[in-house]
Amino acid sequence: MKNSTFSMSGGGACNARFPPHELSCHLDWSRARQELSTNAWHFWTEQGRLPSLEWQLASDLGAWESNIRSLSNQRVEPIAGRVLVIDDDPEVCKLVARFLGAEGFGVETVRTSGQGVERALSGEHELIVLDVMLPGIDGFEILRRIRAESRTPVLMLTARGDDLDRILGLEIGADDYLPKPFNPRELAARIRAILRRVNASASIQSDSPPIVVGGLELNAGARVVRRGSEVLNLTTVEFDLLEKFVKSVGRVVSREELVEEVLRREFTPFDRSIDTHVCNLRKKVGPYSDGTERIKGVRGVGYIFALPIKTKAE
Repeated sequence: MKNSTFSMSGGGACNARFPPHELSCHLDWSRARQELSTNAWHFWTEQGRLPSLEWQLASDLGAWESNIRSLSNQRVEPIAGRVLVIDDDPEVCKLVARFLGAEGFGVETVRTSGQGVERALSGEHELIVLDVMLPGIDGFEILRRIRAESRTPVLMLTARGDDLDRILGLEIGADDYLPKPFNPRELAARIRAILRRVNASASIQSDSPPIVVGGLELNAGARVVRRGSEVLNLTTVEFDLLEKFVKSVGRVVSREELVEEVLRREFTPFDRSIDTHVCNLRKKVGPYSDGTERIKGVRGVGYIFALPIKTKAE
């Protein structure tokens, strides 16, 4: 075997070399990917800037597909489920499709709003990646049309630092968001987290007894919530949040616990998406008849599902 080296370069100056025998003998598939990406990423951050989305995707794809796959006999386990990507940028669609495909996802890409709505409502996908900035019908309107008929999880791509887009998307019913430009590894990680949450919820037995708390009836098996005779229209995240709250009645649940158990990702202090989800849930479940909130915020800690003093009024 030739004593060759593997090279991953980006922007010319970044060049990380690894002997192939070390990769195949000492690093498993996931570790090898992490080592390659980390070396390249450190170069860019040391320069005080981040690489472009195209560079991130192209370097990851070039390194992982062309080199590591040829050096390792291991395979990425496929994920049961298809992802629909709605983005008008053909290069982003192509690169994201290749990247997620290499990660074991089945991917379909759509570049127009009209076709995006049609395919999103087809029921053939387990998750939708939706760009906000689309010509014609924007991502928010597409999300509204999806939520009117479907609960398929939606991850929205927003402009970096645009809190208004992020909050609006979550309020309409998005399950998560990712700002552009994004790290493709984070995109894959967030998709996996959403699918794990959905699959975990689907595994609950359909004959599970409903939980009745504070005038709300939550049927985990059917994923239906009723307030009296009214059926509440909750997103996947909102339902999982409410289930967590009703199983923790009278106990303060920290934001960190909600992020890790409901959103199924690592908690970061500056990520306020869980607060937006809770705010939307509070609006939908409403207050008690005496005006007190069912879900109360505990400053600096998290939230608590509180029972009213007089439950007979419910």
